[in-house]
Amino acid sequence: MTYSLLVAHPPVLTKMRRLVLGLLFALCLLPAAQAQAQERANTRKLFINIHALGARAGLDVDGFQNEDGRGAGIKLGYGFSKVFTLYLGLDVALNESINFPGNNAGQGYLDLGAQLNLTSGRSAFVPYVDVAATGRSAVLQTPEGDLTLTGFSGSAGGGLKLFLSPAIALDLNARLTRGTFSQITINGVTADISEVFGGNDIGSTAVGASLGLTFNPLR
Repeated sequence: MTYSLLVAHPPVLTKMRRLVLGLLFALCLLPAAQAQAQERANTRKLFINIHALGARAGLDVDGFQNEDGRGAGIKLGYGFSKVFTLYLGLDVALNESINFPGNNAGQGYLDLGAQLNLTSGRSAFVPYVDVAATGRSAVLQTPEGDLTLTGFSGSAGGGLKLFLSPAIALDLNARLTRGTFSQITINGVTADISEVFGGNDIGSTAVGASLGLTFNPLR
């Protein structure tokens, strides 16, 4: 009876075949869906980071000192894989000058860097290491007027991201920047530091820590 009914009504066979094929297709997609559900950290594609910054900067000049400073920054980058990310970053900070009480020393950092994320994607905690080529500037307020120093440095550090969702993470970072200032500008006149002081460029070391949010909107 059942066989004759199915033969007599081909649409019933068609619906059953479609149902079976649909179930098989859903079963094939299930492992991928489970893997995506287990992924708690997304470090791929576009990322944007905004952060508050605490920094201390010093010059290799006898008697020069600054108080600890505060500032802010932003990074924009792209994760080519879970592990490797390139970014462009900008940080600014303001310090109180010990040498000239009541005057400030501003710092600027422009980074072209790379992050190596130590992640499988299944943990919400993602430690990383960070290296960058850094262009630096410092503006020092003195009784005679503003003095601007510029030069290049290298930066290295690391951090930890805690993903609140696959797209948003708290980001804690610490880094060391070491390099030299090679040019000086006083009252609008720019010159090489080595020529002005008759020697080498002025060395500088900066230590900073930041806390912010990182957004990875694309998956």
